[in-house]
Amino acid sequence: MKPDTWNLIELFSKDVRYCVPLFQRPYVWNQEDHWKPLWDDVTDVIDSYLKDSKGTVPHFLGAVVLKETDSDVLYSLEIIDGQQRLITLQILITACRDVAQNKGFDRQARIFSKMTLNDEDVIANFPESYKLKVWPTNVDRESFMAVIQSKDTGPYKKLLITRAYYFFNKQICKWLDESDNQEEALDTLQTVLRSLFNIVVIKLEENDNPQVIFETLNARGTPLRASDLIKNLLFQVASDRGEDVEFLYREYWQYFEDSNWKREIRQGRFNRYRLDLFLSHYLVMCEEKAIGPSALFEGFKTFLRRWSGSIEKLLQDLQKYARIYDRFDTYPNTDPRGLFFYRLRTMNVVAAEPLLLYLFGTVEDEECDPDSLIKILNMVESYLLRRLVKKLATERYTAVFIALLQKIKKHPKEAEANIRAHLTNLEGHYYLWPDDKIFRSALQSEKLYQTLTQSRVRMILESIEQFLRVGKFTEQVLLLDKLTIEHLMPQKWETNWPLPTDDRHYLEKREERNNRIHLLGNLTLVNKRLNANLSNADWETKYSAITEHSMLALNNILPEEWNEENIDKRGELLANIAIEIWPGPSKNASEDLRENEKPVIEPILMEPVTIEDIMIGRIRISSESSALLPDEKREILVVLRGFEMVSSWEPPLYPDDEGLLKLDRMIMGNLVEVDEVLYLLRGNKQMFID
Repeated sequence: MKPDTWNLIELFSKDVRYCVPLFQRPYVWNQEDHWKPLWDDVTDVIDSYLKDSKGTVPHFLGAVVLKETDSDVLYSLEIIDGQQRLITLQILITACRDVAQNKGFDRQARIFSKMTLNDEDVIANFPESYKLKVWPTNVDRESFMAVIQSKDTGPYKKLLITRAYYFFNKQICKWLDESDNQEEALDTLQTVLRSLFNIVVIKLEENDNPQVIFETLNARGTPLRASDLIKNLLFQVASDRGEDVEFLYREYWQYFEDSNWKREIRQGRFNRYRLDLFLSHYLVMCEEKAIGPSALFEGFKTFLRRWSGSIEKLLQDLQKYARIYDRFDTYPNTDPRGLFFYRLRTMNVVAAEPLLLYLFGTVEDEECDPDSLIKILNMVESYLLRRLVKKLATERYTAVFIALLQKIKKHPKEAEANIRAHLTNLEGHYYLWPDDKIFRSALQSEKLYQTLTQSRVRMILESIEQFLRVGKFTEQVLLLDKLTIEHLMPQKWETNWPLPTDDRHYLEKREERNNRIHLLGNLTLVNKRLNANLSNADWETKYSAITEHSMLALNNILPEEWNEENIDKRGELLANIAIEIWPGPSKNASEDLRENEKPVIEPILMEPVTIEDIMIGRIRISSESSALLPDEKREILVVLRGFEMVSSWEPPLYPDDEGLLKLDRMIMGNLVEVDEVLYLLRGNKQMFID
């Protein structure tokens, strides 16, 4: 066998024919397990590339096994393993091509097309199927050809290949619509896809047995995980440097051999090895950028090359944060930290954990006050819970928490104020911290029993119950185990709950009632046995049983009559309590932060001005400094070596890490030294280039 690593340029740009043997299974990949994760990986790599084009780690797509076949026309290879991956990539690239074509970007469409179709002149005298670089098994051929050659896909609309195409087409269109410059976005997309997605290509030699190799890859053995590779790398480097490998293993790495690190835990749609997950969080904390599961080993190799200390020092640091990570799951629920992690796990948000690792580390190092940490946890919990209730997107959480990490690592002692100011200033569907008005409206109007999982609804009701009992979370409280959610007015109310006898039409009254059944105001907690007994009973029976058997404060405030009006009143009461439990953004957080700062001149460029910047007439301003500028497009007075001019300011759009200050190119021509620095005089929004 001859293994090699290819990017998609090397894989698809030449005239080639990858053929799937007839005996292999048809295309089976699906949206949840394959298409969406692949698209998420694409957008993650794009975000990383836009922030640091040279430092972006290529994304590893897995491996394919190929065997050369005899052909008089094209270089042909039989796909021994990896046909699902290659077919999906072809569908994705085709969707990119068609979106570019439909939007009038012909150049980009041609670039994508060259990755899916062979040169017409080369295969002019051969069957049409030779146009395609990938030729699937016979079951999938018609639908695949229809997609790749832009033919009518109607007859195949229910097949997985066609559905995959429509999925990627929709995602690409949505992504483009959110970009400021669609042509530049398409250029970035094709650059990332072509150059930053790698596949290990294993070519079989003449004496290799394809079937044995296929069976070995798919049915035998346990694949090495990223943490196994990282372990081997660390100890190989330690050995090369002359460090005591046996001591390092016994003193530090043996801690990770515990079975608890080897168990699989849920992350989003997938299960991940717990040690792999921790190492991902540690690496993100150190590198301050997103690193996907498939890029973990390559990312760690890059990180290790920049590590200036000994391997022992690195292992000490790993173990320090591993012990912190272990404690995340062991704080008792009577501890505010334990309550926070219980709720975080219920919301299934892992993107915050690199930030949390760092924060708990600063407390251990006495750089952050423990009381301040609790306030930060409450802020993070409020941010996530309010967005959850409002059904806002979760896709950009990684970018949000990396931005917070970057801010507080510079000033750990000011973490609380900086986090509050940053979260308060976020805007838009992907980033907003909903204020009290938005949160209250969602709590009172959203059918939470249907829009949230039962565990999350239960968590909200538990939290309200705890608040009613003790008033504040700093006191010890107990989680209410083994309680279930009960609809006070039952879901099947027709038998024992007659509608009001007013003059409104029956359908109007029925709709009014049905619209309230799943609202927060109609939900409570009871034990499982009582829930089963109550079922669809009338209110008199329910009220009597609940007041007799339930000791919950939630149920002590129920009125003797239960109707639509009281559902609304209770919903308003519970919403007001939730607002107290999860306080929202401070309206004046950013203003307060600025007022407390003395007006000083500080550098706001993270990088020198380049010749390209001068020619275009722009200055890139980091998000760290641009937070002190207006948060909308505005004209700003700029002074450049005695010249005054008005400049257009375009603030950053998260997760981008820079804003643009557009200047006259003639004036920019004065910036000829690579160490020129742009300064901001805080307080009066004037820019000075000195």
